[in-house]
Amino acid sequence: MHLEAFQIWAADARQLHTVFESLVEGLVIFNQDGDVLYMNPSAKRLCGFEQLSDDSLKRLNISENTEELELFYLDGRPVSAEKWPIRRILQGESFSNVELKVRRPNTGELWVASLSGSLVENELVIGVLTMQDISTQKVAEERFSAAFHASPAPTVITDLADMRIVDVNDSFLQLIGYKRSEFVGQIFDSRAMVVDPEIVSRARAALLKGKSVAPTEVRLRDKMGRLHHIIAAAESIKFNGVVCALVTQIDVTERKNAEEKLRRLADFQKALVDIIAELWQKKITPAFYQLLLEQAIAIIPGAEAGSVLVRKDDGRYHYVATVDYDLQSLLDVTFSEQELYFDTKDGLKAPQLIYNLQEINERTLDKKRTRQLRYVGRVPQIKVALAVPIRFSGELKALLSLDNKASKDAFDADALDMAAAFGTQIGAVWQRLQLQAELEHSERLYRSFVEHSAEGIYLLEFERPIPTNAPLTEQVRAFYECGHIAACNDALAQLYGFRQADELVGKSLMAAEGLDDRFKQLETLKAWISDDYRTLGTITEIKTVGGLRFISSNRVGIAKNGFLLRVWVSQQDITARKRAEEALRDSEQRMALHIQHTPLAVIEWDVDRKVLAWNPAAEEIFGYGAEEVIGKQTTDLIIPEPLREPLTSVWESLLAQTGGTRSTNENITKDGRIVICEWYNTPLVDEEGRVKGVASLAQDVTERMRTEKQLMQAIQAVMQDTAWFSRSVMEKLAQIKAESVDKAGVSELTAREKQVLELVARGQNNEQIASELGIAKQTVRNYITRVYEKLGVHSRAEAIVWARERGLVGG
Repeated sequence: MHLEAFQIWAADARQLHTVFESLVEGLVIFNQDGDVLYMNPSAKRLCGFEQLSDDSLKRLNISENTEELELFYLDGRPVSAEKWPIRRILQGESFSNVELKVRRPNTGELWVASLSGSLVENELVIGVLTMQDISTQKVAEERFSAAFHASPAPTVITDLADMRIVDVNDSFLQLIGYKRSEFVGQIFDSRAMVVDPEIVSRARAALLKGKSVAPTEVRLRDKMGRLHHIIAAAESIKFNGVVCALVTQIDVTERKNAEEKLRRLADFQKALVDIIAELWQKKITPAFYQLLLEQAIAIIPGAEAGSVLVRKDDGRYHYVATVDYDLQSLLDVTFSEQELYFDTKDGLKAPQLIYNLQEINERTLDKKRTRQLRYVGRVPQIKVALAVPIRFSGELKALLSLDNKASKDAFDADALDMAAAFGTQIGAVWQRLQLQAELEHSERLYRSFVEHSAEGIYLLEFERPIPTNAPLTEQVRAFYECGHIAACNDALAQLYGFRQADELVGKSLMAAEGLDDRFKQLETLKAWISDDYRTLGTITEIKTVGGLRFISSNRVGIAKNGFLLRVWVSQQDITARKRAEEALRDSEQRMALHIQHTPLAVIEWDVDRKVLAWNPAAEEIFGYGAEEVIGKQTTDLIIPEPLREPLTSVWESLLAQTGGTRSTNENITKDGRIVICEWYNTPLVDEEGRVKGVASLAQDVTERMRTEKQLMQAIQAVMQDTAWFSRSVMEKLAQIKAESVDKAGVSELTAREKQVLELVARGQNNEQIASELGIAKQTVRNYITRVYEKLGVHSRAEAIVWARERGLVGG
């Protein structure tokens, strides 16, 4: 098209021309030869052509003039002349949002352009190119990308058009367990990751309308199939020119699991209170056992079937109730603990899981008993059994056997905790019901128990019930205004300095001065109310007539139909226990100081002869610092080579608690000196009598032994010339020498030990001695160890010399 024709066209389109002039985007119109026909002010400014006149622009062929501008791709590569946008348009190609870097060589200015262009073919053939400076936008996008990928919050960007994943950060990939290549480009819920697709659909609809999505809970499933609870918020953004959803998330799975656990425990506690209330109205009959078992199976997770077994006075058990088993044939049969596949030698203090019941029964039961249990279909079906103890006054009285036939993982940690609580509470109810049977004239079991309990117990009742849904402040006010002591026992009254219970009954909580300092603390009372009116094992220090006392308290509120009716409080004076604990700590501190400052080496070993404790005196005697020996076998460091084999026998005697408690032998110090030490060894045993280590005291007697030796040498030298002494002096010196020679004395040996020593002195080995005396070689070895200890010798040669000096055998 010629310039004159375009001018005619432009004159007829003055209004359109005005629009072009006001555009923020740069606009360039050119003919099919690449000659500029029109360039608006924005285009002039972006290209650096502000100084060119309209005539100069009209002579400008921008398809050939590559000196005024330089084009680069975003990665820095230059754009070849044939790939310039103008030439692409002239070749009939249309494009939009092509991003290139533009530099003006004359000024060096660099900017990022977003270019769109097309060729219009009608009566006139013209090319149109639009341009926009997006440098600021690109910087913002780079900053956004850096923040996006560095964010600790799992974040994902999806194309709102089809919910295809555009980008995700590392935090989100860690959450779902996928690799970036496995996830980017996929439809958001294509992997069945979204558990609640309807929530995602509603969020997408809101975003398409330009609305933000407030934090919403949604569940996602990761690559391993694990469920995550997510709080997600979303807003629409333009990302790389595409309308997308930016979804930021917080993983609250742990919090949800904790809330679920608390809810389960709360439901369990409420159910347990109701169960206790129902059982409380029963008597100890088969119906009581059956109801107890049914309730246990109903509220303890994982329990599908089970039995109640009562412990008889002879320690055996018999069935009294079952669920899902026909045990009629076994009701008159008693079983031992092993026959019932559980072990109570430790008192079965907590619920115990038992697996592989069939294997256990086949190993412990005779054929008759095995047939009995298989006949009722019990053992072969059970995957895992949970033995729940029921105790009275600390003694095991009964057992709940709760079984699961589906999975070994049925009883989780929560189930074990609930079972323990159930067993404890039921044990108390069971015990109190038995007490009720014994107290024939008692009208109410709680009152009877209160009167006879060693613990201080009182019942707080209210003139009018307190609504449990009332605000905390109103409940607190009503608690003090309406609460009064309806019942208590003498133990409680005497705990607070009153003579008997009658002095407290009927008084308000406020009037009973000093009765319960904890309830007078406002925040604590609010916490008790918020904790479903229950606190157990709270320890407080209170003022009483006898001074400051430590009190352990249990407080349980009884609420029904939305009202708090009463509160049971039991308290026990644990001052003596607390003071005993403090005294024990003081004693342990004093003992620790004594060990640190005693001149005796104090060493503690485990059963493998590794050092557990090493005091400063041990460092002084043997030269090794504690850090050099703790956790190591040190005997080879301080025991000479010839004594190490006898040491093994001494150690075995200590562990067997048959000897080795005292010895005198040579030791080696860190610098290679030989010292003589007297050792005093004590086996350390646990509550079951098993040796768990050895405590040793060692004293360096090198100087004393040297002095005694010098004294003996002096006596012997003097006795060689008897002319200077009277007969009585000679006899006294001879006696001293004999006492020194026979230090241990034959008299300390038993008859058998003397026999063994005589045979050793004749040169017989252990096998020959065992044959002659008709005993085992190990027994001979034990005798020889004890002989060494009593004689204070360390080898066979020393024992032989000792025996010959005393005439036990010929020389």
